[in-house]
Amino acid sequence: MSALSGAPEPARRRSGRVQAAGLALAGLVGLSLLLGLSCGSAGCEADALPQALGWVGEGPEAALTQAIVERLRLPRVLAGFAVGGLLALAGALMQLLLRNPLADPYVLGVSGGASLGAVLALGYGLGGLALGVSAWGGAALSLLLLLLIGRQGLRGLGLGEAAEAPSRLLLSGVLLAAGWQALITLSLALAPEARLRGMLFWLIGELSGAEPWAPALAVLALATAAATALGAPLKVMLLGDARAQSLGVPVLRLRLALCLLGAACTAVAVTTAGALGFVGLLVPHGLRLLLGADPRRLLPACALAGGSVVVLADTLARSLLAPAQLPVGALLSLLGVPLFLLLLMRGEGRPSGEAPAGEPALPAVEAVDPGPAGRGHLAHSAFEAVEVVEAAESVDAAPSPRLLARALDLGHPGRPLLRGLDLALHPGERWALLGPNGAGKTTLLQALAGLRPPQAGRLELAGRPLADWPLREAACLRGLLPQQPLVPAGLRVDEAVLLGRHPHRDAAVRDTPADWAATAAALQRLGLAALAGRRLDELSGGERQRVALAGLLAQDPLLWLLDEPLAALDLPQQQRLLDLLRERADAGRSLMASFHDPSQAARWASHALLLAPDGRWQAGPAEEVLRAETLSALYGHPLHLLATPQGPVFVPA
Repeated sequence: MSALSGAPEPARRRSGRVQAAGLALAGLVGLSLLLGLSCGSAGCEADALPQALGWVGEGPEAALTQAIVERLRLPRVLAGFAVGGLLALAGALMQLLLRNPLADPYVLGVSGGASLGAVLALGYGLGGLALGVSAWGGAALSLLLLLLIGRQGLRGLGLGEAAEAPSRLLLSGVLLAAGWQALITLSLALAPEARLRGMLFWLIGELSGAEPWAPALAVLALATAAATALGAPLKVMLLGDARAQSLGVPVLRLRLALCLLGAACTAVAVTTAGALGFVGLLVPHGLRLLLGADPRRLLPACALAGGSVVVLADTLARSLLAPAQLPVGALLSLLGVPLFLLLLMRGEGRPSGEAPAGEPALPAVEAVDPGPAGRGHLAHSAFEAVEVVEAAESVDAAPSPRLLARALDLGHPGRPLLRGLDLALHPGERWALLGPNGAGKTTLLQALAGLRPPQAGRLELAGRPLADWPLREAACLRGLLPQQPLVPAGLRVDEAVLLGRHPHRDAAVRDTPADWAATAAALQRLGLAALAGRRLDELSGGERQRVALAGLLAQDPLLWLLDEPLAALDLPQQQRLLDLLRERADAGRSLMASFHDPSQAARWASHALLLAPDGRWQAGPAEEVLRAETLSALYGHPLHLLATPQGPVFVPA
C-alpha cells in the first residue's frame, strides 16, 4: 500500500508535482554536464564528448579532443558541480539553522576564515597542497571561534531569554565575517603586485585552478547523505524549538550538527574554488518555492541543482568571450541579482490566502453542526483508531498521577517566579492556569513539558522522573502547544499537522497510511480539511492557531500542555476548541491550559492553578479556587461574580 493512500488530495497532487520536478532536475544535471564537457574556450563541439569516449573519430584531432575533455574540462566540470552542490546545500542548512530564508553559506563567517588562509598562502607564493591546508586551517579557526562566541546561540532552546538564539548565532557569524574581511583587505593592501591579480581572482571565485576535485565531490556525497538522513527531524524543527523538542527531536544536538555540516560544506567549497556568490542563496530559495519546505526533498535537490547551476555558469563564462574566460563568481553574481529579485517579486505578488499557481482554489470551510447542546461534535473515529504506544497504555493502569511536581522552584537568573509548587495531574482532569502577565505561566508549562529545568524540586511523568524519559517516549506521553507557533515559509497545512505524528514512528520510516489517517481526522475535527493544501503563511492568525492545535491532536499525548490555546480564535472557534478539550479529558487525557479570561476558565476547568507575581500559588478544584475575592487579589483589580445558566462570569468592577 502506498504511503500516500490515506493522504489528503492536496498531498497526492504535490507528490505528482515533486516527481515531475525530480525528473526535470535529473534532466538539468545531465544537460549541465553535457554542455560543460562539450563547450569551452574554442567553442562548442557536438562530437567532443563522443570523441573523448572513443565512440567516433580517430587520429591526432580526436586524440587532442580527448585530452582536452579528460584533462581540462572534466576536472573543471566535476569541481564546479561539487562546489555548487556544497554551496547550495550549505545555504539550505544555514537557512534551516537560522530560520531565515535569506541566509547564505557565508553568513557564519567560516568562509571568511578560509578565504583569509588562502589569501595569506597566495601572498607568500604557495599553491597546491599548501594552499588547501592554509584555507582549511583558516576555516577550522573560524569555526572554533564561532563555537566559542556563539555557544549561547547553539545551546539556547528558543525559550525565554534564549528565544533569540538564532539571532545571536547570526550576529556572531556577522562579527567574525567582518573581522576576516578586514584582515583580507589588509593582506591585499600589503601583497606584492605580482601576486595581487591571482589573489583577487581567487576571492571572486574561479574554477580554472579548482583542484583537486575528488575530495570536494566526496564531501558533497557524504554531506548530502547525512543531511537527507536528518530530514525528518529537520522538518519538525520548522515548527520551532519548543514544539520540536516536545515532539521528541533533540534540538540542541541537531542545531550543532547543522552548524558543523554547513561549515564543513562551505569550507570545502571555498578551499576548492574561492567564494562563489548567490548559489547558496538563490538555489535553496527557488527550490523551496518549487518543492516546498520539506528538507527530505529540499536538501538533495539543492545539492543537484546547485552543482548544475555552477557548471552551466562556468560553461557560459568559458564560452561567452572565448578564448577569454570570465570569472565565474562575478558572472554568478550578475545573473543571481535579477533572478533573486524575480523570485522575491513572485513570492510577494500573491495575496495572502490565494491558492498557488497550478492549484485550484479551495472551497470555504463548511460550518460545523452545533449539535443539540450548541457544541460542535464531529465524528473522529479514524483519530480514535490510531494506535497508542505500549508505554502510554501501561500508564493508564498505573495508580500514580500522570504528572507530579514536588517543591518545584522556577525562575530566571536573578528573578524568581514560582516557589515550592506541589501539583498532581490525574487522568481526566482539566486544569486552568491563570495569573497576571509575567507571573510565569509559560515558564511553568515549559518546565512541566521538560523543556526548561527547574531551579529546585522534582518532576515525574507517569511515575518516572521526567528527565529520565527518552525524548521520543516522552513525546508520546506529553505534548506542548507553544505560545505564538512559528510560521515556516513553504510548509503546507497538512504537512504541519502530519508532523505531530513524528514521535509515533521510527525516524527512518516514511509517512504511513496510519499517520495520514490521523492527520486527516485532526484536520476534519478542527474544521481545516478544506485548507489542507494551503501554505501556512497564507492563513490568518486564527487559522494558524487551529493548525497548531490539529498537530497536537494528531500527536494525541496523554498529557496536554497548552499555552494560550484560545489566542487569535473567534468566539465560535473558541467554544469548539473548549469542547474538543473536554472530549479529550473525557477520553482519559490530562490537560493544563493557560487562560487570560477567568470566566472561560471557570466554565471549562475541573481544577485551577493560580500564579501570583511574587511566587505564591494556589491550586485546587475550580469551584474552590476561582472565587471573586481570590481573583481580585491575584490581578490587583476588583472582580464581581455573576451566576448564569451557562456558568460563572467574572466582571471587572
